[in-house]
Amino acid sequence: KMANVNDVQHGKIITFLTNFLAGGVAAAFSKTTVAPIERVKILLQVNQKATRKQSLGLLIKNILETQGILGFWRGNFINVLRYFPTQSLNFSLKDTYRPILLDENKEYTRLSMMVRNMVAGGLAGGTTELFVFPLDFARTRITTDMARKGEKRKKGLFRVIANAIKEEKNIFAVYKGLGITLCGIIPYRAIYFGGYDTLFYLFLDENSGFWNRYFIGQINTVFAQFFIYPVDTVRRRMMMFGSGKEKKYNSSLDCIKKILKMEGISAFYRGAAINIFRSSGGTLCIVGYDYLKEYMLQFAVGVQEY
Repeated sequence: KMANVNDVQHGKIITFLTNFLAGGVAAAFSKTTVAPIERVKILLQVNQKATRKQSLGLLIKNILETQGILGFWRGNFINVLRYFPTQSLNFSLKDTYRPILLDENKEYTRLSMMVRNMVAGGLAGGTTELFVFPLDFARTRITTDMARKGEKRKKGLFRVIANAIKEEKNIFAVYKGLGITLCGIIPYRAIYFGGYDTLFYLFLDENSGFWNRYFIGQINTVFAQFFIYPVDTVRRRMMMFGSGKEKKYNSSLDCIKKILKMEGISAFYRGAAINIFRSSGGTLCIVGYDYLKEYMLQFAVGVQEY
């Protein structure tokens, strides 16, 4: 019996680590692929003078002229550094929570299964964000730095975090926007993970090809991102202007009120159109994770048998 318990525990550890690594690799590849789109999207979100005065074309031209082609990947290293553990934890925790909520020996209605899948995804997203939020905070500040070539720019992950804490004299300075982030990330991950798992169960199977998986994944990801986009805009603003010398907002609610009053409701969706193209990164991540997990589990089983 003891041997059986140890085998089960060993199997769970291998599965968790496999999910962790597969999620991280898929995330790093997808984020690097769509990094230029993501940078433009974030600049549009935090730019309070955008819309008519600064079009998408002008913004792209400005990046090229002031920072060169590599400017589109500014902050990508930190983004990958953030996203690797983020998605690793998201996928591994989701696949840890899911068996707790969905017993393989029980039958569930489609609605019940969908809700349980979404709860597992939401819990995974919320738990993960508590650990990785300071990385996202630093990445947002570095990504929105528009310093020209040769000019002083915001340097390094730890430097940005240290400066934020120093300015506020409070370690929670790097958690500005966490509350609104959790309000967005929990429903987003619920739809992103739970929606995909449910659609996969209803329309696909393990033998389904890449493009079938990509199609349902893309529909699900676009819906999830559009659904929480206003929340994402507020959290970016809070990261940029919620503390330090450039502080403009006292809270997320204050941020919402000021955006509505000074910029109008459309400001919450600034960059949403280009975000549709960026969503392909999220789709590549979740579909790529499926394939990587299968190959890695097969490899792990082969090593064990050997």
